[in-house]
Amino acid sequence: MIKSVRRGDASVGAEGRRTRGRRNLSVALLTTTLAGAFTVPMTVVAHAAPDCTTSTNPPIFRTLSGSNFEIDTSANLRVNGTGDCIDWRSSSTNTLRSGVLKKADRPSGSNDNSFTMGSSENDPDPKITTGSIPPNKSDLTNFGVYTETNTTPKFLELFWTRLNSPSGTTNMDFELNQKFCDPTASPTNCANNGDKETATPVRTAGDKLITYDLSRGGTVPTISIRTWSGSAWGSPTVISGGNSPQALGSVNSAAIPAGEAAGVGTPAGAGLDPFTFGEASISFDALFPPGSSCTSFGSVYAKSRSSDSFTAELKDFIDPEKVQISNCTSLTTNATATAPIEDSITDSATLAGGNNPTGTITFRAFDAAGCAAGDQVFTSTVPVDNGNGTYTSEPFTPTAVGTYYWTAQYSGDANNSPSASACGDDNESSEIKKANASISTLLSDSSITIGGSASDTATLNNATADAGGTVTYSVYSNIACTEGQRDAGTVNVTDGTVPPSNSLDFPETGTFYWQAHYSGDAKNEEALSPCESEPLTVGKAGADVDTAQEWTPQDSVTVNATAGGTPTGDVTFKLFGPNDADCSTTPKYTETVTLDADGKAKTSNDTFVVNKANAGQYRWKVMYNGDDNHDTALSQCGVENSTLTVTDSNA
Repeated sequence: MIKSVRRGDASVGAEGRRTRGRRNLSVALLTTTLAGAFTVPMTVVAHAAPDCTTSTNPPIFRTLSGSNFEIDTSANLRVNGTGDCIDWRSSSTNTLRSGVLKKADRPSGSNDNSFTMGSSENDPDPKITTGSIPPNKSDLTNFGVYTETNTTPKFLELFWTRLNSPSGTTNMDFELNQKFCDPTASPTNCANNGDKETATPVRTAGDKLITYDLSRGGTVPTISIRTWSGSAWGSPTVISGGNSPQALGSVNSAAIPAGEAAGVGTPAGAGLDPFTFGEASISFDALFPPGSSCTSFGSVYAKSRSSDSFTAELKDFIDPEKVQISNCTSLTTNATATAPIEDSITDSATLAGGNNPTGTITFRAFDAAGCAAGDQVFTSTVPVDNGNGTYTSEPFTPTAVGTYYWTAQYSGDANNSPSASACGDDNESSEIKKANASISTLLSDSSITIGGSASDTATLNNATADAGGTVTYSVYSNIACTEGQRDAGTVNVTDGTVPPSNSLDFPETGTFYWQAHYSGDAKNEEALSPCESEPLTVGKAGADVDTAQEWTPQDSVTVNATAGGTPTGDVTFKLFGPNDADCSTTPKYTETVTLDADGKAKTSNDTFVVNKANAGQYRWKVMYNGDDNHDTALSQCGVENSTLTVTDSNA
């Protein structure tokens, strides 16, 4: 018995569930009995994944450390274990599991193809012939490919089938090429396979050849790997066997019934004879050793050799199939699309394709297209501490409007190649816009009287703290702010503070509309207050009626005589008061008037008035001054009087 070695690192199940600790099975020295032939010892060392188990002793299958894919002691397609074990066949139907790529060979006949003219593995342009190729032991019928990508590390699984009832051993190779041959493309990336047809890709340095050598009668597969140098395949590295294999392989020593063959038998629907089905599980660590640069294989095909000699003549092959097998990590990035100035922006990167990746992701922001080093304005490095997944930069707050361009770079680690986004990638720019400022206003008064004055004040809203620029105040005579404009002053804005307008006088009545216009600046959009939001009503001045009653006293006289004819000469009028009962005070008004032809006279007072200030009782005395024929005469005080009472109109 060979004792197992316990390892404590983490592994991932086939469905992506991460578990801790790997349980390593003891490995027995097995013997495989060939029908009617001999027994051959076969040593297989491997470790079962923690959630893929078997209760048989000795185990009937093995898995590589970290894998859930069964490599059976006698290769088959069914799931034999429990838990997360997987195999080529679906666990519920006799079909290949989801994700398996199967490529069938062309049927024997006029359209079949194979290598010819002594082509061997090192020929960069192996020659192909077609038509009526008889079946033989090297006649391949199918190959299949499957990748475990939710495990750590990842694994590549391969199978091949060959014609039933084989007459001897053969050796199978799988070639992984970075390029895929497409005769209709430009360039075709096809080798020169001769004048019959073109099928195999041009080789690129770093291409891989996985050899599946069946020695000792065709029962013990040795899995080796070679790398194309640019002109030839390099020396083989055996990756199966030992205590820590990077590959496991087996061949079916027993027939596989049609009900378990998942459709890969020949003809379709048939079972598989012994030694016609082989399988292998290969760690990505073998395909992409630690420190490998990013490499992607885009094509795979299977081929057979007539013996276990590497230089043996190539026989049959199955046309290449397009695949995507890669150790390349990828970054899918997505930055904040837009933000106003003074808001923060970030970039995020989703790391994929890594083999339990660690390291860091460095985000950089640039303020100019091209992402020149001198234009870098921000950097943020975050640890990759959760494997494949999404990581986000620290927030960055730009100080100027414009477009910022992001890049993200994964550092890589011992098991994963670096990867990076490119300057100008989709979703890798952030547009920083000016602040969407607005302006509100407040009048000193909403209504005034004609001849009065008013002023306005303004406040910036949603602007940056350091907002500058100017505010212009205006007054209009219509609600649309298009007519009768009057300038109320332009003021400078300092750190977002707006001084008030000038004070304007309004000599006319009506409704006037104030408006404030903010010019904006490098960080803030211009803004205009709504015209209708600030009406100013200018009303008429108020009027009071205050009566001032006045009386202008007048008097008249007729002088009569009994003889001597009508008196002539003049009379003197004297007015006493107020309240001078005996006319002893100085008269308030005196006037001498000449009698007319009828002996009449009247005053024409326009200087003395009686009003509120001197209201009361007034008395006239009239004296006739006589003439040649008549004596003087005097009326008595109080014979005629007038009383005037003046009251205040507001009383």
